[in-house]
Amino acid sequence: MARKKELSAFDVRILVLAGMILLALLGIGLRLWFVQVELKDHYRSKIQGASEVSVRIPAVRGEIRDRNGLVLVTNRPSYEVDLYLPDLVNGYKSRYGTPPMVDYRHKDGSGMLHNEHEPDIVQIVDQMIIPQLEAMHLAQPYNPERLRTHFRTQLLVPFAYEQDLKFATFSKFAEENVTLPGVQVNVRPLRRYTYGALAAHLLGYVGAPKDISKLPDVKDFGFYEPEVQGRTNIEYTMDEELRGKPGKRILRKNAKNQFEGQPQIIQPVP
Repeated sequence: MARKKELSAFDVRILVLAGMILLALLGIGLRLWFVQVELKDHYRSKIQGASEVSVRIPAVRGEIRDRNGLVLVTNRPSYEVDLYLPDLVNGYKSRYGTPPMVDYRHKDGSGMLHNEHEPDIVQIVDQMIIPQLEAMHLAQPYNPERLRTHFRTQLLVPFAYEQDLKFATFSKFAEENVTLPGVQVNVRPLRRYTYGALAAHLLGYVGAPKDISKLPDVKDFGFYEPEVQGRTNIEYTMDEELRGKPGKRILRKNAKNQFEGQPQIIQPVP
């Protein structure tokens, strides 16, 4: 009867090493399963949060009526031309290639100055948009420095190129703007007091919020565009009842950190 071969010290070390390798592979497999299966919702939410930016759309303010239902304060449509700056930059890239760039000094939260490099939005507008508007006899002067500041601080909020247009001019813009990437005509509500200054001491008036940082939903949006607030009398005391529910515009980023596609818009309601 053959005797079993006794394991040498070398064989024991080999078996121990193989066991450790198997345990390591098992641990790696369990960790991969945990990350890919158990934590998938966590990482998916982080990816979506980084690739989407929400922009607040101001709500339409409610009407004020007397006890007989007569409208004392309402809203009138204000026609304006807005420039969507990410679309302008992307349109320039697709039409002309690399956009012109400009350097500037930027101060961070700690007060330190840094050199920044960005597309020259003024040159882009002047080269791509203004000549076409001039051909349509629709060009208007604008403030280049205000446009640069808006591009650096409120990129996703539309830049108001022209406001309170006459309806004929608005219609012409609406007809021609298909050839202008990043240019859209919009209608915004403006407060209208039906009888002018009559009972102004009772109705009051509205104005821009004094401190946006104190508004209740300021942290719910990536970019915040507020509506007007009541300042005195009925407009002030009934401000919460007159406010509507704001809308939201969602823009998505691609792998190159550029905003692409048509924005998803949830319209505000009175």
